Amino acid sequence: MIFVLVLGWDSNPIQTGTPDRPLSVEDIAWLPEWLDKYASSAICLGECGLDFSRWLCPTSVERDMQRNALVKQIELSKKYDLPLNLHSRSAGKPLLDVLRQNCVTGALFMRLMAEKRRSSRGSKMVTIFR
Repeated sequence: MIFVLVLGWDSNPIQTGTPDRPLSVEDIAWLPEWLDKYASSAICLGECGLDFSRWLCPTSVERDMQRNALVKQIELSKKYDLPLNLHSRSAGKPLLDVLRQNCVTGALFMRLMAEKRRSSRGSKMVTIFR
């Protein structure tokens, strides 16, 4: 049996322990310290991404909170040379936009938007697993 270390924080509020709001940059303030200690043993950073489900992110303020947290995790993935393990729920185009704006060239998707047109655009940027 093989065990691997993956470090990151999901945008889902149930999993983050913040059911009243989406993930924020403050919620992952601990991550750089953990990466300092464990990045050499980790195989990727994540699972991270965007979840723009209506029940989770009804306003642009909440969507911006998630985007900012994702950008911070992208910065950390570059600093520690770790690929991203990504997901997207109701946020395919916004996720691809963030990846493009931040010059992400290597990642894998846990959940990928179903729309073929966007999937093919994403596949030019990242490795996709369904």
